Amino acid sequence: MVASLNQHAPPPHHPAESYMAKVHNLGGRAEVFTGEEIHLRCVAPADFSVWKYVWLRDDVELPEVSAGSELRVSPAESKHSGGYSCRRERKTVAGKTVTPKSMSLHITVNVGYVMLLINKPLLVGDTLQADCLVRGDPIIDQVSLYKDDVLVTQQERGTNGTLYVPRVDLSHRGSYTCSAAWRERGRPTNAKSKATAVNIQEIVAEPRLLVKVDDPPATITLSCVFDFYGRQETPVHVHFYRDGRKLLGIARSYSQMTLKIQNRSGSYSCKARVPKLDLARSSPHFKYDKH
Repeated sequence: MVASLNQHAPPPHHPAESYMAKVHNLGGRAEVFTGEEIHLRCVAPADFSVWKYVWLRDDVELPEVSAGSELRVSPAESKHSGGYSCRRERKTVAGKTVTPKSMSLHITVNVGYVMLLINKPLLVGDTLQADCLVRGDPIIDQVSLYKDDVLVTQQERGTNGTLYVPRVDLSHRGSYTCSAAWRERGRPTNAKSKATAVNIQEIVAEPRLLVKVDDPPATITLSCVFDFYGRQETPVHVHFYRDGRKLLGIARSYSQMTLKIQNRSGSYSCKARVPKLDLARSSPHFKYDKH
C-alpha cells in the first residue's frame, strides 16, 4: 500500500461489534456543572428490543438507576464524573446472556464557576473554538482565552463566551484556560477555568521515499509513503524529484503514489503538498547508485 490513510482506513471487523450498544449524550456536553443534569441514551440493535438495559460507570454497574434506555442523573455531583457505558442482558433457562459493553463516554462534573470546552481533535489549518461557560449562564462582561498563561484573544461586552483562533498550527499546542467577568447581584465577579490540554495534529507526516529496482532492471519504481490525517475532501499533491528537479506531480490520487522511471543514479526525494492549506512535507533525500 502506497499511502496509509490512518483516519479513514476501515477498522478490522469483529462479529461482536454488531451486537454492541452505543451511548449517545443527549445533554450535548461532556462536562457539566454540579447541579445540572447528565442525560444519556443507550442505543442497541433493533432485534434486542426485549432485552434489559444495564448502565455502568467506570465499569461498575449502577443498580440504583432504572433499567431503561435513557439515564438521567440530576442534580449532578462530583462523584458522578466517570466513564459511562451500557449493555443489554436477559435471563433464560440456560442462564444470563449479555451483549458486549459499549464504548465508554466520559462525563466530567465541574465544581467550579467557569469551564472551558474546546473542539477536538484539531488538525493544522482548523479553527479552534473555545467555549467559556459560566455557571448559571449570566450576561458576560468580558471573556479571555490563555495558552500557557499568555493571553491569546479576548472579547468585551456582548460576547456569548465563545472565542475563535483561526488556522491553528503546531505552535498552538499547549495548555489553555479561560477567564470570565460578570455581575452577580450587581457586584463584579470573575473566575478562571481549569486547564485543558490541546494537541494539534499534522495533516501529513514526513514522507518516506522507497526505491525499487524493477525486473528487468531498465526501470526503477519510486514510492512516496506517508500518513495522511486530513479529511477525505482535502486534495493532496505528490511530487517526485531527482537531483532537485521535479519529475512528476500527482493530485488527489491516493492509490497511485508511485512512479516508474528510467533506472538512473541520483538523489531522489518526494514531497506531499496540501495546496488548500499551503502545507508541504518533504522526504529525506535518498542517494541511489545504479549498479
